[in-house]
Amino acid sequence: MKIWRIQADQNRYASFTSTPTLSIEELRAIDGRSLASNWETRKLDCTNDSNLPFGDVVGFGAYFLVNASVLQLFIDPGISGIEYLPMEYQGITYYLP
Repeated sequence: MKIWRIQADQNRYASFTSTPTLSIEELRAIDGRSLASNWETRKLDCTNDSNLPFGDVVGFGAYFLVNASVLQLFIDPGISGIEYLPMEYQGITYYLP
């Protein structure tokens, strides 16, 4: 098992919110219940200086998003049932684990 501590640095890297924003019900559902069956890829809006670089792991409110280049680091073949919900910013796909 790998244990990760992930923290987005919003002073050095871009961070995001979604359009439309996640509803209270959707935020509460990020507790282990499946969201994938009804998920539609959300568009992302940059919430800080858009001139900041995009990290492999970026801030998304109280959560974080990962891009495709590091997604495989988060996928553990021994753990099933984890969903990676796609979101997009200017053609770059990030995933909400």
